[in-house]
Amino acid sequence: MNDPIKTLEFDSILSATAVYASSEKGKNNVLALRPSGDYDEVLSRLEYAGQAEKLLSHYRYGGIESFADPDGITEKARTGATLSMRELLDIAGVLRSARLAKDTLDKYPDDVDGIKDIALRIFADKALENDISRDIISDTEMSDTASDTLRDIRVRLRTMKNRLTEKLSSYMRGNEYSEYLRDNFYTVRGGRYVLPVKSEYRRSVPGLLHDQSATGSTLYIEPFEIVSMNNDIVKLEGDEQREIERILGAFSERVLAQADNITDAAERLALLDMYFAIGGMASATNSIVPKVNRVGRVKLTGARHPLIDPARVVPIDIEVGGKCNILLISGPNTGGKTASLKTVGLLSCMLCAGMPVPCKEGSEMSVFDRIFCDIGDDQNISRNLSTFSSHIANLREITSSFTNESLILLDEIGSCTSPDEGSALAIGVIEYIAATKAKAVITTHYPKLKEYAMTSDRVMNAGMQFDPHTLQPTYKLLMGYPGSSNALETARALGLAPAITEAAKRALDRKVDYEALLTEAFAVKAQAEAELAKAENAEREAAERLAKAVENERKTSEALARINANAQAETKRLVGKTVEKADELLEEIKRELKDADERALLQAKRDLKRLEALAYAGEETAESVLNEPIAESAIIPGAEVVVRSLGTKGYVAKVRPGKKEAVINCEGKSITAAFSDLAKPIGMTASPKKAPQRKTSPSAATTLSPAEKEINVIGETVSDAIDKIEPWLENAAKCGPTELRIIHGKGTGALGRGIQAYLRSHPAVRSFRYGRYGEGDMGATIVEIK
Repeated sequence: MNDPIKTLEFDSILSATAVYASSEKGKNNVLALRPSGDYDEVLSRLEYAGQAEKLLSHYRYGGIESFADPDGITEKARTGATLSMRELLDIAGVLRSARLAKDTLDKYPDDVDGIKDIALRIFADKALENDISRDIISDTEMSDTASDTLRDIRVRLRTMKNRLTEKLSSYMRGNEYSEYLRDNFYTVRGGRYVLPVKSEYRRSVPGLLHDQSATGSTLYIEPFEIVSMNNDIVKLEGDEQREIERILGAFSERVLAQADNITDAAERLALLDMYFAIGGMASATNSIVPKVNRVGRVKLTGARHPLIDPARVVPIDIEVGGKCNILLISGPNTGGKTASLKTVGLLSCMLCAGMPVPCKEGSEMSVFDRIFCDIGDDQNISRNLSTFSSHIANLREITSSFTNESLILLDEIGSCTSPDEGSALAIGVIEYIAATKAKAVITTHYPKLKEYAMTSDRVMNAGMQFDPHTLQPTYKLLMGYPGSSNALETARALGLAPAITEAAKRALDRKVDYEALLTEAFAVKAQAEAELAKAENAEREAAERLAKAVENERKTSEALARINANAQAETKRLVGKTVEKADELLEEIKRELKDADERALLQAKRDLKRLEALAYAGEETAESVLNEPIAESAIIPGAEVVVRSLGTKGYVAKVRPGKKEAVINCEGKSITAAFSDLAKPIGMTASPKKAPQRKTSPSAATTLSPAEKEINVIGETVSDAIDKIEPWLENAAKCGPTELRIIHGKGTGALGRGIQAYLRSHPAVRSFRYGRYGEGDMGATIVEIK
């Protein structure tokens, strides 16, 4: 019986997935994965894998930091041996990876709580991690700060070496021995500092001989003068090494105390690393976790073989275990029958191992207790098995081992023998499988099997599509239809001599027209599918046009609703402002008519009621409310605008960009308004128009009329009011001495005070005062011209 791990190339999937693991221990976990028949275990694995993929792709988690396998190190510590610097650094690496995983994963949301729970249980010892990382610099070097004793030893050792090297250097700087030396340097032999002396001067340099060159021309001598210094250095180096061994022993004891926890931490890290590797593979292959059942139903949509180049793979839709428990796939050679068979088997292995599978949303798969397969030529000469014999041996093992929860994959069942006997044998196997309600996917070329499937309610036909025009397979699987073998057309397309294929056609039994009928049926079906595709495209385009029309209608309705809402809101605001002004006016009338008759007061009240009625009846003009925003760049002199706070139109007379305001001429009156209070009339452009010209001042030759002796600047800013008052005062001064009245209103009093400050320095003004009773009180200023 074929091993599904190798036959379905599941081992290749595991190797490709292991690349995404960051640790050797994690890679080994991936490579050790095997399909499970335990439904709950599979669901648990898929849940972890799905959360890992979400952390990688959605939350951009970087995965587990690489760490070394500590099992051999902790086992060595348990024997009481001292760990090396490299081994201690590896332990620190495990602790660091554990701490980072624990701390980082804890910060993610609860939708990845399974992965977080594994991380939460990881052991971490930050103190041990930090101590090892601080004191051990590399595989062979320990820091001076590892202990006070080590630091003191190294200080003395460096001092002694400096003294020694200085002494040796003196031999080379004009010393009595310098002429006997071979080279101008010193070296180390046997752990002791020595001088290279020419062999002929051996007796001229008193000292201990340690070595000589290969030619014997150079002798390495330790002068007697430095023997004691060398002895001190050797002793200090021994003390240094013993202190290093003591520190390593102390660290080894700390590791031993936490050996079980460190081993457990590495196991949990490797488990996480495995799930993140699976998640990485899932992201790379656009895999998903389909709906999972335990009843043997497999319904794959857009399933792709993950080992085929994504640019070449043709996704398939395939179903088994629904209406029928056995799917019979037929079609041309090289048409994709075996690839489809393997795709179902491989994806089932991946799912049962807890790995997402490359298919589209809406797919469904089952957990099978075992997956059996008989695919390919299993001929074994050493076992004296022919191809047919090997297939029978596989069938014997499969039929004696499967259950109603198994998946069976049989490629070219009943082949390697006569078609009649092979077909009969295949039907026998199919009926045996169908009786147990196991699920099976079987490929065949035999017409009798296709006919059998068409008449059986337990077997469904499926065919690999073949293009009769190009004589090429399309690799698409058509459910419910048997496939035509098209062996002769395929042979001709593969380059076989036409004379051979023509002779083969003539040799076919004319009574066997089943394949011809299938070919014709596929041609008719292909034409029907093309027409259906055109109709679906037309329907889709019509639906898109309808959707656009509906969307446009919705946008138009929303725009109209916004305009109406804007109009209603603006109307209410203007009414409120008008009523507020009317109330102020009425209060002023009350004050001025304290001694007047009651009839005038009642008339004023009636006027206020009329104003309210007119406003709420909507008798204001459309321009007061129908407007739309205007860009600041469009606010230029001559542009027609709406002053929203007043609900009236006007023309821009002057722009003050620095203050973000403009002077607007409204029906001959100048109003200063902020840019934010301006709008463009609906249905009109803010194109520049010539603003109405201000009326010229009366001629100096004329006498001021009563109307010209009074000016109203209520609502103006101080600067704008002065702009209006100045030419008016100059004209009055030319017409002779007179008394003028400036009406500025009471309000906050700021306008009146600003005007009077201006009048105080005006050369034409003799005096000024607020109005008396009947002259406007504090709301007017009386000016006497010189």
